[in-house]
Amino acid sequence: NNNKRVAANDPIALMQMGMEYHHKGEEEAAVDHLTKAAELGFVEAHWKLAFFYEKGLGVEEDAKKALYHYEEAAMAVIVMLDMLLYLMRCKIIGLREQSSI
Repeated sequence: NNNKRVAANDPIALMQMGMEYHHKGEEEAAVDHLTKAAELGFVEAHWKLAFFYEKGLGVEEDAKKALYHYEEAAMAVIVMLDMLLYLMRCKIIGLREQSSI
């Protein structure tokens, strides 16, 4: 049940609920849920919040807050890509070592 997950502060459920509120036109409730999900570290919630602040959906338009959330999301993506690159390097090194045996 999504309500139980929201009550348990599941960031994915919070973001989903926030988007449900958005689709119903309840923008302030959407922002509340997205904010909570972002505070819990859910990257996609940062992307969505940035858009809400950029367009003034449920909040006053705020370019600084929009930029903050875009930057938070971008930094998380950079970290994930860095980890992926590291894993790929490890795999390639492992393949090289196996082929030289």
